[in-house]
Amino acid sequence: RAVSERNVHKSHYLAGMIESKTAARLRYPDKPFFNEFVVELDRDAREVVDAGVQSGYLLGVPLVDLDGDDPRRLLVAVTEKRTREEMDRYVELLRSVLS
Repeated sequence: RAVSERNVHKSHYLAGMIESKTAARLRYPDKPFFNEFVVELDRDAREVVDAGVQSGYLLGVPLVDLDGDDPRRLLVAVTEKRTREEMDRYVELLRSVLS
């Protein structure tokens, strides 16, 4: 139970930081989520993921690779292992890639 609660808190922290600090927006802002959520970007998610990999981060999974739909959607996952510092660095990297 404790691990599950940490997952929820951390994923919601990251989702809130992404929305407040970057141009990305939650795809389903009114839907509950556990430790994965979808964000919509203002550009192709593959480009964003490629830029993150060059910096040593996996910023998410482009959903177009899974469903062939909108290439601007990115699946983000958070586990109990991520620290606040790691999540804050993630947000800064995502912000710089989207700028």
